[in-house]
Amino acid sequence: MRLVIITIFWILSAQALPINRLGEREKSSRDEILGDPILFTLEKDLKNVQEILADLLRQDDHFNIPFESPIIYPRWKYVGGPMLGLDAGKDGTLFAISANKNIYKFKEERMMGVTGLASQISVGSKDHVCAIGPNGSIFKLDRFQKWRGQKGKAKFISCGFDGTMVAIYRDLDAKRFNLKAGSLIIKRKGKWRNFPGQLEIVSVGSKNNIWGLKSSGSVWFFNGKKWDRRPGEMVYISTSADGTVAAIGKNGGAYLWDGLDWVNVSGVNLVLISVQGNGKYWAITADGSLWKSLKE
Repeated sequence: MRLVIITIFWILSAQALPINRLGEREKSSRDEILGDPILFTLEKDLKNVQEILADLLRQDDHFNIPFESPIIYPRWKYVGGPMLGLDAGKDGTLFAISANKNIYKFKEERMMGVTGLASQISVGSKDHVCAIGPNGSIFKLDRFQKWRGQKGKAKFISCGFDGTMVAIYRDLDAKRFNLKAGSLIIKRKGKWRNFPGQLEIVSVGSKNNIWGLKSSGSVWFFNGKKWDRRPGEMVYISTSADGTVAAIGKNGGAYLWDGLDWVNVSGVNLVLISVQGNGKYWAITADGSLWKSLKE
């Protein structure tokens, strides 16, 4: 339907507005239009088509751009490693997991050891840090920098800047509860509740900015009621509270979401990427090397 409307729009544009010798459209004067009933009718039709097209675009979720800032192409600087995982919050809080699953917190670009072991970690902010233990147990860092066990177990977890926390059931737990593999849970009012959809990876920037990947690599965005498909196939995805979304393609390259599609930016051989926000990114390559972005 959208294609038909756009086609009509351009046809009417071509008839209503003459072309000068440079190939540019020139707007006819009001006197010329009023003097020609055919042109006057075409101009009215053109305005109607423009209004209909604008309404369609406003109603189409595909055109809801989550952020207005232009794409910033990062350059990368080597930081250290080897690392198994990491995540950064919008406020700059950064945690990483070493190859032997020890947890580290970055402070003034220095790594400081934190008590505990983890297989995966997620950072929304300094007040919202959660992790998955080696056996699938869920932990949240309290204000005293102590890990507090949470009910349930998961194979992947993500917490946003506003404290929104979404986790993915372990396959054996999903089966035990008669749920599909990859089923989700969300923490609301201190309790875990089932959340629609099945994913392999989930990333929460905030309650209004939740993205995920299925096992096939297909990309999905939660619009508040259901999951909407987005173009592309990725192996990892990360989003921030400011709406920035980054992903890793099956070729190991870095991609940024521009609101309509993915833009390939610098970065190769990546296995994990984290959006800090405000044009800052962190990444891990296949050899475990840790990198941070530098703004152009």
